[in-house]
Formats: sequence, structure tokens, C-alpha cells
Amino acid sequence: MNLRKFLLMMIAVAMLTGTKIARADSILDKLDKPAADQTAVVRGGDVWAVIKPDVAQATPGQDIKVSADFIIGSGWHIYGKPISTDYVPTNITFDKEMVAEQSIDFPKPEMMKFEALGQTLPVYKDKLHVGGDVKLRRDLKPGDYQLSGKVEFQECSDTICKIPQSLPFAIPITVASSAH
Repeated sequence: MNLRKFLLMMIAVAMLTGTKIARADSILDKLDKPAADQTAVVRGGDVWAVIKPDVAQATPGQDIKVSADFIIGSGWHIYGKPISTDYVPTNITFDKEMVAEQSIDFPKPEMMKFEALGQTLPVYKDKLHVGGDVKLRRDLKPGDYQLSGKVEFQECSDTICKIPQSLPFAIPITVASSAH
């Protein structure tokens, strides 16, 4: 399902349930325009993430650039690192069936003071862009696969925290024969 159809479907659900949500076009405008077939869109609460590799086809053992764009609803934040085990930091993990190694770089989070908790914690608000690399396994055979994994985060406001999210994603990718 492409991003525009997904967002329009979410707006329809919001209208039926009375939930307030930003217009799909305004969410799309905040994100880089992804290729519909080469992305995964996940949503948990007021947090959206669009995960995408920079290629649709690769060879076994190839390094692939990947990125994720997060949109965090107004009044909410998600946590960065380092943080105590009382909270869940934002993370992206690719499954080992396809990926031998991964390196995902998160920008430095903003430090936010929570008076009620007496703590200052690392957070991301509004918009977050993450980039990195994954190395495909060398033993992959040519064919069509799913580059899958999970996005983890905990969405909080100044007064409450929601249950931590672990949202699966899958992106179609073709593995071609290695050039010798």
C-alpha cells in the first residue's frame, strides 16, 4: 500500500471515530517523498515512521543506505539515548535473515527537563530523520525478499507515557546475482 493511500485510509478511520488527525497532505509534506513500493510506513499512537532503503535491488553482501523519517504529533515526544531502563529509547532493528550488520545513526536528542519527575531526559519532538547502513548477508540467493525489522519507541507527553511500541515493517527488495 503506498503512503498516500495509507494516510487517506487513516483519515477515514479518524473521521469515523472522531479522532483528530493532521491532513494527509500536511503529513506528506513533512516527509521526503518516498517511492511507494520501496518503503514501509508504521504508526503507533501519534508517531509515524517511514523506513526506506536507497535501492530496490542489491547483491549479496552489499551495503545499502537506509533512512527513516519520524513525525511525532504535537505535544508528544519519543526518547533518545542514553536513557535509563525506565524508558524505551527509539530504535530501528533489521532482521538477521537478510542483514549481516547494521549501523543506524540517530541525531543527538534534545535534553528536556521534567519538573514532576525531577529528571532531564533525551527526547525527540516534531520531526526526526535517521540514516545508516545495512549489509546484506553474503549467503543470500537471487530472488525477491522482504527487508524486515521493527521500530521501537515510547511516546510520552509532559504528563503521561503510553505503552512502548514495537512495530514490525517489511520492504520488498530484490537480490540479484553477485557480479564476479
